[in-house]
Amino acid sequence: MALALGVNPHALLLPPIRSADFRCQVTGQDFEPVGTADVWLWAEGDRPFLTAPEVRQGAAEGGQEYIRQHVAAFRLRTQPRRGTSREARTQLRLRYVAFEITKLEDRVSDHLFDHGEQARGEVTDFLESEMNRLRSLDPADDEAWASEPFDPAEPDQAELYDA
Repeated sequence: MALALGVNPHALLLPPIRSADFRCQVTGQDFEPVGTADVWLWAEGDRPFLTAPEVRQGAAEGGQEYIRQHVAAFRLRTQPRRGTSREARTQLRLRYVAFEITKLEDRVSDHLFDHGEQARGEVTDFLESEMNRLRSLDPADDEAWASEPFDPAEPDQAELYDA
């Protein structure tokens, strides 16, 4: 039907206004009406309804970390995985490592600026060991990145089985 009308499926199913000021009830939900901006974020797989009672309960117990984990899990379930070539994954990982190392170098510099050169020790040793760990990662090694807490360029699951 969307093709026949020249629109996308969201245009058939969602409110025509995207705003926190306009509220609507979503069929099947048992909580308060939500802003239409939240409905669009949910439909696009960007964010779950953060007003749902179970989310409020989890946030009350786990705070912002719970919210971050809840949103991340939602995105994993709802957003398509990008098919990325090995070369593109390598480049994404190289940029990620460079960015993370720069952040760590800034943290070392800030720490030494705030506390003086005599403050070298446990904090700076840890930060420098993290930089060395990142430098040692092979950006083309999908298996090594699979054990990392975050991979900026996860391989497509089908490709892992074909390798």
